[in-house]
Amino acid sequence: MKRFLEKSLALLIAGGAGLGMFAVSGGSAYAALSNSDGSLIPVFVQGGPVSLPGQTNSIKITVPGTGSFCKVVTDRNNNIDTGVQLSEGNQFELDAYNDRACQGTKVGGVGYTASYNGPAPSGGTFSRILVRIDNPRLSVCSDNGWTDGNPSACR
Repeated sequence: MKRFLEKSLALLIAGGAGLGMFAVSGGSAYAALSNSDGSLIPVFVQGGPVSLPGQTNSIKITVPGTGSFCKVVTDRNNNIDTGVQLSEGNQFELDAYNDRACQGTKVGGVGYTASYNGPAPSGGTFSRILVRIDNPRLSVCSDNGWTDGNPSACR
């Protein structure tokens, strides 16, 4: 647990510094990581070599107080839906394994706290939380754009 907290704190500090880049002046509404309708936001792991450790064949996501869930990686190049949905303040840990059952050799891992403070998604709905295992990064995405007019799907 101590390792998880240390990783989470370091990532939260680093992520917090990065989130400052999204601050803009003007009348844009700012939002935490929660949908206006109260729905939770699905968590995806970014596919590709920048995110997935070599030999990753399954990913386990652990949410304290909720449980652990294993997802088989069928296409390493596409984003992987973990099947888990979260919102602001939820902590979670991702572990990558070399087998297809999240029981073999662990080949990578990282801990996160779901958090966002920036321009709200247009329509009030985040479409997904997108995270990396290698080169840790947490992004939030909107299918309908952002209140500040930024055209990127994820930030």
